[in-house]
Amino acid sequence: MSLGASTPTTASDFTPMSPHNLGTLSRLKSMTWSMENSNSGSANRVAVINLKLQQCTKSSLDEIEVKFQLTRDTLEAMLRSLTYIREQLSSMIGTDSGRSQKKQKQSDNVV
Repeated sequence: MSLGASTPTTASDFTPMSPHNLGTLSRLKSMTWSMENSNSGSANRVAVINLKLQQCTKSSLDEIEVKFQLTRDTLEAMLRSLTYIREQLSSMIGTDSGRSQKKQKQSDNVV
């Protein structure tokens, strides 16, 4: 199966998130992927990612589907970014648990 060329997405294509424009964030419901050729050459394979997102609004639970393709270079850059995000979340969790342990020790010392 051959896919048409897609327009690359850059960081400038997205609106920055702030408390004022968050609105309703979508939640990842499921993800599937497949490998396909982007043209006749077998060296030009791309990963086709299919996301099902659930938009939680006050009135309903709407589901949308997003499909995009990633080349190897784009996928590697995305994985580096996700690794950085994971490290940031881990350090935040470590900091939070360190704070709660410190508070627990302080409360144990109070008589």
